[in-house]
Amino acid sequence: VLGSLGAVQRWGVAKPNSSVSLRVNGDIGASSHHYTFTAGPKTKFGIHVTQLAEARAICAAHGVKITGLQQHIGSNWL
Repeated sequence: VLGSLGAVQRWGVAKPNSSVSLRVNGDIGASSHHYTFTAGPKTKFGIHVTQLAEARAICAAHGVKITGLQQHIGSNWL
């Protein structure tokens, strides 16, 4: 599962014509502490929804097929 545009680019260069799953930051998340908030444009968790078109274009340029999407919205641990 790749969670950044940089990782998608590196994967495409290293493994053209392969398949991949992407971790999506859907701007929906939860947290038990403000340092671990799992969604939004300023978090490190996943490719933000506004960047998905760019991720798809990178994959297409390298013949990489997107076969899965994953999203982590946080833990219910308080």
